[in-house]
Amino acid sequence: MRLFLIRHGESEANRLQMYAGQTNVPLSDKGREDALSIKPILEEIKFDKIYSSDLKRAVETFEIAMPGKECEKTKLIREIDVGILTGLYIEDMKKEYGELFNNSRAVYNFKPFKGESSADVAKRGAEFLKMLEEKPYNNVAAFCHAAFSCIMLGHITGTTENLDKKALICNNCAINIFEFDGEKWRLLCWNYGCDLSK
Repeated sequence: MRLFLIRHGESEANRLQMYAGQTNVPLSDKGREDALSIKPILEEIKFDKIYSSDLKRAVETFEIAMPGKECEKTKLIREIDVGILTGLYIEDMKKEYGELFNNSRAVYNFKPFKGESSADVAKRGAEFLKMLEEKPYNNVAAFCHAAFSCIMLGHITGTTENLDKKALICNNCAINIFEFDGEKWRLLCWNYGCDLSK
């Protein structure tokens, strides 16, 4: 089985350099262009099942990139809940919280802002993978988010506790491909299909 984790296109929060977390922010104009840019890639693949985070930016990306298809929405692949940082500008957070903010992004089980830790996200991500393992699918698409994708990379490769999410780039509309051989998941491709010029 191959799992295609697809990050949503640029959201209005991405454009404004804000933390959206689990709020429902729409795609920006560029985000809609991002979604259109991966449509030809996804059209070449026969998907047995399509999932999407229930958050608006992921659903919008799915609807543009795979028009006419059906997907199942799930909270399991939502973005990380950033707690009281939701809706704040990144530069303002750096100034106000300093090292505390940096640690919240880099340390696995750290959550001082009343949201989720990476461990919390990995737990629901593992639940999503377990559900897939019990299905007879060949190819699965899942429209999700950057932090979720990075944390799942760490979970699958066994590096989660040492994974510094700040050291990973997961571009808007990146396609990250994982494979399950019946026993173990492995990474096949990271950050495929997106515009790397920016």
